[in-house]
Amino acid sequence: VTVSKISNQTYTGKALKPSVKMTYNKLKLKNGTDYKLEYQNNTKMGKATIVIKGIGNYSGTRKLYFIIQPPKTVLSSVKSTKSKTAVATWKSIKGVSGYRVYYKTSKDGSYKLAGATTKTTLTISKLKSKSTVYVKVRAYKKIDGKNVYGAYSDVLKVKVK
Repeated sequence: VTVSKISNQTYTGKALKPSVKMTYNKLKLKNGTDYKLEYQNNTKMGKATIVIKGIGNYSGTRKLYFIIQPPKTVLSSVKSTKSKTAVATWKSIKGVSGYRVYYKTSKDGSYKLAGATTKTTLTISKLKSKSTVYVKVRAYKKIDGKNVYGAYSDVLKVKVK
């Protein structure tokens, strides 16, 4: 039996039940007829499990795993109240390990890491006065020793004082 790979899922706060495609000698197997699915740890960010149990003409059990990654971060504001600095603020996401903030100093430039934090604000310093800075942020969750990232926030820009 061949089982399709399960892609990362985005945290929603609800139980996630991604579908599974299974084939045997090019024949598509049907959920409820040839196998049944049981989901475990599928409501929080982290590693979730699908237990596949054969029924009817099929027997045996197999476990599949999928990752529930953080949702898209909402960047609330980017302000410059002091000379050569910008302060980014975003909405907190419960259950994440932290956030990574990125910035660039020109519309066509490449992003640089401004810093990582567990707070919901970060000050970017040593910027050029009167320049425009573009900022984005994303949350991450440490799963099995690796950082799994959510989607980037929308980009906000600010004119630096």
